[in-house]
Amino acid sequence: KLEFREGLVFMERELFIVRHGEVLSSKSPMNPVEGLSPNGINQATELGHKFNNIKFNKVFSSNTKRTIQTA
Repeated sequence: KLEFREGLVFMERELFIVRHGEVLSSKSPMNPVEGLSPNGINQATELGHKFNNIKFNKVFSSNTKRTIQTA
């Protein structure tokens, strides 16, 4: 959707913020090499189904194992 006002063009945008799925160990949630638990893998799969028909222009992500598994 485009909106024109006083010589400016405004475009409607959507922003999705997603956190990684559940990690294997709740003892060290900040460990960057920590992978997803089986439940976290299910969470990421469900999220993937919800986002299946959305076209993203840009994606920003960290490079941690759990984030890559979620993506």
